[in-house]
This record gives sequence, structure tokens and C-alpha cells, in this order.
Amino acid sequence: MRPIPPFACILSLIALSTTAEARTWHIQPDGLGDAPTIQAGVDSALSGDTVLVASGLYTGPGNRDISIEGKAILVASEGGPSVTTIYCEGAGRGFDVSPGAGETATVRGFSIRGGDAEMGGGVRLRGGTGACPRLVDCRVIGNEASYGGGGVYVTNRVVGCVRRCYVLGNVAPDGGGISIGGDFAKAYVESTVVTGNRATGEWGVGGGISTELIGWVQIRNSTISGNIAAYRGGGLGLRWGDSGPVALQLSIVWDNCAPEAAELYWETPFSFDYCCADTSGIPHPELVTCYECVYSDPRFCDPGLCDGAPTEEGDYSLDASSPCRAENNEIGLL
Repeated sequence: MRPIPPFACILSLIALSTTAEARTWHIQPDGLGDAPTIQAGVDSALSGDTVLVASGLYTGPGNRDISIEGKAILVASEGGPSVTTIYCEGAGRGFDVSPGAGETATVRGFSIRGGDAEMGGGVRLRGGTGACPRLVDCRVIGNEASYGGGGVYVTNRVVGCVRRCYVLGNVAPDGGGISIGGDFAKAYVESTVVTGNRATGEWGVGGGISTELIGWVQIRNSTISGNIAAYRGGGLGLRWGDSGPVALQLSIVWDNCAPEAAELYWETPFSFDYCCADTSGIPHPELVTCYECVYSDPRFCDPGLCDGAPTEEGDYSLDASSPCRAENNEIGLL
């Protein structure tokens, strides 16, 4: 038999070590899983691993202020947000997601309630340059921040993604629901409902979503309604600085409240593509580009009132007669 060269054996061992199966760490609410808390599971995990959280209510140290630092891992619930809750008891946020530069870390399938932090009462998405922290299939409800992002805060130089989430009934001085802050922060908000949030600051903007400095945001297939700001931009608003590109696609912005620019306040180019939006009262309308949009009441089934925010109440599904349903408009895409 032909002998195997020694270097081939070494290469084979390296290949085996790099293709070894990633581990799944199982967490239970009674602490009897592979690690006693979600944080302990995260600390034990290596990049590529999964921390899988059983259904239940998670409270106390180790199950709030969960920090994912410098790791490309997935932290996911087994049963989804209706049966898996991180309850912060006003003692910190739910998750602080900070993968390394160019890496992706994902939190998926939790309800996050009762958070209280300076930035991102429910969740903060941050990391090295080009990091991709992601929040997917979550419900971020009833959280507070003392600076910005009552529900979610996306900080500088990352590409944050909020996908298929409900951001409801959160409170902050700016960006009651979501805030994109810091230099060159980018955020994708996709298939997400942002309702019943409140920006409370004396100069508060962005009851639903705010940006500051050179923030960039793309909103797609989302609903922003029933939010309120104390100053400007009940739905969306630029807090200060020069915003980067802002684009809404296939989304609804309607029935938000503020003393000025009730729906949105912006001073840089802003585009609506295939949206349903109330564009009345927008300052600098010459900066707004609308393509194939609907400008009439979307006819939600049972929406909440913006002056009742913060609230998680309201049914924002579309009535059968809604002009935003594909079968009821010429665009056929909303």
C-alpha cells in the first residue's frame, strides 16, 4: 500500500478541526440545561455555535443584560416570542449584541420586556466596523431608554438588521421605538411593525424611529403608525446632524402624532417607493421623492391612537377594503 505523506496527515487533521460540527448549548428556565443562564451559555459558546433557549420566563442576573461580545453566534428560542420572554424588571436591557468586525451575531425569537438602559432599553446592536448584529422574529415591548432607542438602538459603524419584529409601546427622549445613532450606523428595518412608541424629550423626535449624525436607514415591508413625538416627526425623525440616505419601500407610515411634521421630519433626501404614506406637513417637500405611492387611509382593522402611546394595543392588519392591499390598487405590490 502506498504510504501517506506526513504533511497530508497534518492537512487532514486541520480540515477535521475546521469542519467540526458547531455545538448547540441548551438553556432551560430552571437552570438545569447545559448552562445555568442564557449569559452563561453565551460565554461558553464559540463562534459558529448556537445557544438554544427553551420556552419560559427568564428573569434575574444572567438572563438580562445578555452580552454577546466578539462572537458570531446564534441565540434563539425554541418556541418563539409568544412563549419565551426575557423580562428585565427595569434593571437593564435584554440583549447587547456586539459581534466582531465583519462578523454576524443573531438574536431570534424572544419577547423582550421591562428593559431600562441609557441606549436601547430592549436591545442594543453594536460591534466592530462592518459588524452585522441582527434581531429577528422578536417582540420588543414596553422598554425605556434615558437617551435614545426605547426599544432598539443601533450604534456607530455597524450594519444592524431588525427583521420580522414587533417594536411596541417603548419610550425614550428620542427614537421611542428604534434609534440609529453614531457615525455611519446603518440599519435595515424589514417586515417590522413599529407602533405605540413615544419620544418624550422636550425636543424629542422620531416617536417610531429616529436617526442622528450620519445614520442610514432602509425600511421595507413595514408599518409605522400610532407613534408620538413631543417635538417633531411622530413616525420618523432626524434628531440632529446630517442623515445619510433614507428610503422606504413597500411600507405604511400613517396616523402618527407630533406638534410639527406629524408623520416624518427630515432635512435630507428621502424616498418612498410603493408606499402608503401621509406626506402632508412634511418640511422641505422638494427633498421627498415618491414613486407609485398611495396617499389615503390604509384602513387598519383596529389601530391604536397615537396620543395613547406608549401602548402595545392595536390591530394593524389591513381591512379587506384597504387601498394598501395589492388587489385594491393599481400598483399591485403593497
